[in-house]
Amino acid sequence: MFTIALCDDDPTALAQTLEMVQHWKDANPQAAALVESCDKMDHLQDMAVHGTVFDVYLLDILTPGMSGIELGQFLRQNTAEAPCIIYATSSKDFALEAFANRALHYLLKPIQEPELFEALDRALRLTELHQQEVVPLNTPDGIVVVNPNQIVYIENVRRSPQYHLADGETIKGTVNRGTLESAIGPLRSHPDFICPHQSFWVNMRFVRRLHTEELLMDDGLTIPVSRTRAPEVKRLYLKFLTRTENQAVAHV
Repeated sequence: MFTIALCDDDPTALAQTLEMVQHWKDANPQAAALVESCDKMDHLQDMAVHGTVFDVYLLDILTPGMSGIELGQFLRQNTAEAPCIIYATSSKDFALEAFANRALHYLLKPIQEPELFEALDRALRLTELHQQEVVPLNTPDGIVVVNPNQIVYIENVRRSPQYHLADGETIKGTVNRGTLESAIGPLRSHPDFICPHQSFWVNMRFVRRLHTEELLMDDGLTIPVSRTRAPEVKRLYLKFLTRTENQAVAHV
């Protein structure tokens, strides 16, 4: 089930967007989409706190109380899932803040149906890809299969890779006689992962900010960046940002 959340404090705009989303659903019956609409970001935040996280959020930005930018920050920092966020606003002024939340698209009001359809099509493809993608982890109890989008970072602890997941769980891998890179298998070639330090591999989807000597993660954790790896880490992180944002920028 593909789930969509809409939030706009303007009842007319909310009704118009809801109608367009319904048109998209009619044109994509295979999506089997479930839609939730509301006029307050706090409602969607409360739902996330209690475990209901949607696949895609279509959010206004300037709303009373919590803003769409603030909700996006909350979702990135507090949910294990990696929801797609689409912003819809009457101003271009918030584009940088929106993309800092790794927005999928930035639509200008009044929303045009073809642009919304394109954004929802991409969100559906990404969601399906994320749900299908898994990697096997070798553990003392056997192989555990996880979605790489749930792995925040991997740490080498006494020659054993420790996989730290977004939901707070830690999976302990088997002891490895080689390097951490050799222990993590296919993740070392995954485009979302970088090695900032010989003892860490990090999922860039959970990086809030890159500093010269450390990565600041969404949950406030800092991970060291070694001096020798710093130029390559910067290059790969900028490449990641460009890859995840270039299509969204085209819609500003």
